[in-house]
Amino acid sequence: MGELVQGQREQAQGLGAVASGASLVVLALVSAACAPRACGPWSPGPPARARPGEWRSSAATAARGHSFREGCDHYLAGEFALASEAFRLAAEAAGPGDPGAADALYWLGRSELALGRLAESRAALERAAASATGALRALALAALADVALEQMRPAEALERLDRIEREGLAGELPADELLFRRASALGALLRRDEAARTFERVASDRTSSLAADAAARAEALRRSRYEARAGVFQERPPAERTASALRECGLSARVETLPAPGREAFVVSLGRYADRSEAERAARAAAGRGFPAHVWP
Repeated sequence: MGELVQGQREQAQGLGAVASGASLVVLALVSAACAPRACGPWSPGPPARARPGEWRSSAATAARGHSFREGCDHYLAGEFALASEAFRLAAEAAGPGDPGAADALYWLGRSELALGRLAESRAALERAAASATGALRALALAALADVALEQMRPAEALERLDRIEREGLAGELPADELLFRRASALGALLRRDEAARTFERVASDRTSSLAADAAARAEALRRSRYEARAGVFQERPPAERTASALRECGLSARVETLPAPGREAFVVSLGRYADRSEAERAARAAAGRGFPAHVWP
């Protein structure tokens, strides 16, 4: 999954998503009404099939409904801190078994993700997923995949996406968005060929608003140039130990043989990228966990 760019938002009527590999991701679709910062793999705007706007619990009080609607207004205005507080109040006001609680927790998790508060986002989304059913559960699991990608845990992101499939919930989300997420996770796992092929499946769907972005990402994966490395070793065992330690920290890493005159060297690769800034991001992630890393060339 690794080779994608974090960055700019693109206007579109539908709100959808995107994810990137070991480098994290770009916002592919974001509502013009939102002015989010590029905080995660998917847009912080509400997905097209689940726009906030209703408090669905028949037992909700007027005050609770007001908090939820207020959260929606703040969210759509890109005021994620205010949205988070409003959704938190709505969730806390919901009683046991109240279906509205899952809605509030989902949007609380999305707001926290938009703010870059990943631990808080994960906690809210896990609570939402535990009590939600149908489309909302699918959305919560997909959002948890987004959080995992932001935390550079692509294997976990892929498992979340697989769970959507296993539970028969894939039909609740747009197929192109699920494929885009999966391609991003595969790229972050350094499964570049699989990631490129999956992006190409999205690109082949000319009705998808993600087609052009997917085509660009597939091409970038095919022509990756910059490599993030966490060490070059003369012997394989220390390289394998380093790669294993990186994977235990949730990062993607593998050992590759580097031909050299009269000998071989062993590189711990964190991934190859089309853009140097992405490779630097992967190197910083490793350095932040105590592993010296650099970008080559």
